[in-house]
Amino acid sequence: MKKIIIALILAIMFGNMTSVCAYETAVNSNDYANIIAYGNQIITLIQNSADGPEKQNILVTRYNQVGLAYAALGDYENSAKTFDTLYNYAKKYG
Repeated sequence: MKKIIIALILAIMFGNMTSVCAYETAVNSNDYANIIAYGNQIITLIQNSADGPEKQNILVTRYNQVGLAYAALGDYENSAKTFDTLYNYAKKYG
């Protein structure tokens, strides 16, 4: 249920249900390349939105999944960069 609510919030905020649905499908099927592609699209879309708990939850979750996907594909450099970004973001917002 929580995933559905987050997906709806993203779709309403950005009118981009395609990326949200594709991202969820990629996560559910361990499609690492598309987790990275659609996860990064969602991150880009939401970064400039107003701060709030929904934004924080979405960004933390997406950064984490994208970082794990990079690692699963053996791209440890991008995985480390993504987790560094996540760490800095989390540190800033608690």
